[in-house]
Amino acid sequence: MITLNLTRGKDLEGIYIRLPAPQEKIEEAMARLDAISEDTATTRILNVFSSVKNLGDYIQNTDLSQPDGMQKIAALAEKLQPLDLESCLKFEGMLDANMIQGVDDVMKLADCLDEYVLLPEVGTGSALGRYLVNQGGFECPDHLRPYLDYQAIGQEFYSNHGGAFCRGGYAVQKKELPGTLQRRYTVVQGYRVLVSTAGGSQQHGQREIPFEA
Repeated sequence: MITLNLTRGKDLEGIYIRLPAPQEKIEEAMARLDAISEDTATTRILNVFSSVKNLGDYIQNTDLSQPDGMQKIAALAEKLQPLDLESCLKFEGMLDANMIQGVDDVMKLADCLDEYVLLPEVGTGSALGRYLVNQGGFECPDHLRPYLDYQAIGQEFYSNHGGAFCRGGYAVQKKELPGTLQRRYTVVQGYRVLVSTAGGSQQHGQREIPFEA
């Protein structure tokens, strides 16, 4: 679900509408905006509220003065409505991992959820490096592991394969994972499952500072 805080003109409070919504509800919201100002060219989004926390960064500049602007966001809300928490977290990372130019790109990306994986609690370069080693994506004899530079391993993988660190971990295209890790993901009745293996502890960090100094 997406909740939009909309306004027109110089008004800074506006009205709220939850999407998806029946067409009559959307028309009611537009009528309430008309009461604020009839200058439809000034229609704009003040805030976006969604379970996909960073969604507003990518759709807030949607041109709602065009008839299809609201229709596109409503269609996006339909796509996002069935997502569970894990999928929302993954989609946040997917958005940050791609060049998004607007709501059209967001809608296309929403159709690609199965192409990505979310590695939970892998929020820093060193955590990513440790994950790759512990899960067999980076071969190394056990007696050498204490000497590994996990930060460098993670940073090199990030530089070569993209993805994004997000509040849920690390989101990356499945095809970018090492072959040994790709094979651990399978599809069972439409759900993507990671076959768990033993691994070390990992540190959770923030997207803004994915690599330690």
